[in-house]
Amino acid sequence: MSDNNAISTRTQPTDLVNFKILTNGNALNGEYGVVSIETAKAFNKIASAKIVISDGDPAKQDFKISSTDDSLTPGSEIEIQMGYHTQAKTIFKGVIVNHSIKSSKNKKSFLTIEAKDKAFLLSVGRNNQCFTEKSDADIIQAVAQKAGIKDVDIASTKVSFKEMVQYNSSNWDFILSRAEMNGMLVLTDDNKLVVQKPDTSGEAQKEIAYGMDVIEFESEINGRSQLHEVKSYAWNYKDQKVVESNEASIQFKETGNVKANDIADALKIKEYKLVHAGSIGDEELKEWSNAQLLKSRMAKVTGRIKLKGLNDLKPGQLVKLTGFSKRFNGNVLITSIRHSYDKSIWETEMHFGLSDEWFYKMPDVIERPASGMIPGVNGLQIGVVQQLENDPDNQDKIKIKLPMVDGQESIWARVATLDAGKERGSFFRPEIGDEVLVGFVNDDPRYPIVLGMLNSAAKPAPLKAADKNDEKGFITRSKMKFIFNDDKKSIHIETPAGNMIDINDDKKEIVIADQNRNKITMSSSGIEIESGKDISLKASSGNIQIQGINVESKAQAKFSGQGSASAELQSSGVTVVKGSIVNIN
Repeated sequence: MSDNNAISTRTQPTDLVNFKILTNGNALNGEYGVVSIETAKAFNKIASAKIVISDGDPAKQDFKISSTDDSLTPGSEIEIQMGYHTQAKTIFKGVIVNHSIKSSKNKKSFLTIEAKDKAFLLSVGRNNQCFTEKSDADIIQAVAQKAGIKDVDIASTKVSFKEMVQYNSSNWDFILSRAEMNGMLVLTDDNKLVVQKPDTSGEAQKEIAYGMDVIEFESEINGRSQLHEVKSYAWNYKDQKVVESNEASIQFKETGNVKANDIADALKIKEYKLVHAGSIGDEELKEWSNAQLLKSRMAKVTGRIKLKGLNDLKPGQLVKLTGFSKRFNGNVLITSIRHSYDKSIWETEMHFGLSDEWFYKMPDVIERPASGMIPGVNGLQIGVVQQLENDPDNQDKIKIKLPMVDGQESIWARVATLDAGKERGSFFRPEIGDEVLVGFVNDDPRYPIVLGMLNSAAKPAPLKAADKNDEKGFITRSKMKFIFNDDKKSIHIETPAGNMIDINDDKKEIVIADQNRNKITMSSSGIEIESGKDISLKASSGNIQIQGINVESKAQAKFSGQGSASAELQSSGVTVVKGSIVNIN
């Protein structure tokens, strides 16, 4: 982000400050009494400006400028120029967002105009959108342009994502979050959105010497933030193992004669770990590590310098510090420029270095629980089932009480299940009195969902847990069973009375039995049908055929066969009919 055009040493007189304010392209009325001007441009913040104008007459009961100048109302474009004598350069462009009046007890009254860079549109409201097969650079550009920000300068990024989701966040917060993951800084510069990596490799545009034009100065070395080694870790579910990035490495020219690695070693700061339980790719892990190391290096030396007004400094430029001790001498990257004009005095405050905190720690980046409509509920809650029927909304809800919320009152909750659809799906409801796990949609306590049921010593599971974990299944309140056994490779279905089906690969058989001692066994030996009483085969409108290599029928008492129309006994070989008495006809 450095500017290769060197800033020259002051040559013009600085005794007479010159400023110019334009609204909608026209110069502000020269008769207005401008009391003060403030502008600010900083990385990762939206540029802003504030102008205070003397206005208001108690005798006339009017704020004339506020009442009559439509160019100072919200929505008007504004430009501020500062310089000396006849020379002035633009230090801010934006749009007016606030117009206020104030009167104090000393009878002074003012009109205050506040403006923002047009990129403020990115910070209005929260948005949700999905991106596929795009890099962060592509995503940032798409988000900006969709919000109406056309003038952009975005550096390319390495990682392309199959999917990226912006969830309930402002476009500004989303852009900053994605930029910092790539070690980039965001600047709003006169209605232009700039997203680039910091460049500390070039020559300084200006030299600032202690005792020369310096009004105030302070700086510090932050040892705690200095890291020697950064690695990122994630879970690769494809290979079922933890993966780690290569050690972070960045190009960053340090300030002063104390090196970051030496500080980390002296303070015994060892490997810094970043951990994500998702399946993050190798390249993204490396970028994450690099971004953390960059934050560390940019936080090593931080500070500010207040100077007489300068209109040719901006964030991203390099300046050289001399005469501030060897610990702080050298090039620093400007991260913020603030101009202030008050009582005809113009001063410029330059900041260098940045905090090592990640952007997500800023307030209001993450949506509030329940979207702020009601105090939200954190985490999951324990519930106890009270009622299964008569949902007043007819939405298949069940009634539960939350012992830690109010042990006496109950609420209706939806039930998450394995499969659900119109008149189909799995249907398993807990029993009244069961302990259940309850979550809440958007952390809103008004929208509970039963996520599952819980066992405990008071309500033990019907099967005993084992590390081998062979048995799984369902057992109902009345002891109806549906059991899978991976050791036996079997499926067992049984009712309390003993009616059962057992499919067993280990025994190579299927057994069907009932409570009346009737049993069918299908095994490698064949099919066996057993009964403690009669076995009856009927085909009311069809035939019954028995066929085999040998067919044998034996009766312990009487054997009979009868045909109502005809009867036939036939063999292609010997036919034997024996009996103590044989009656034919």
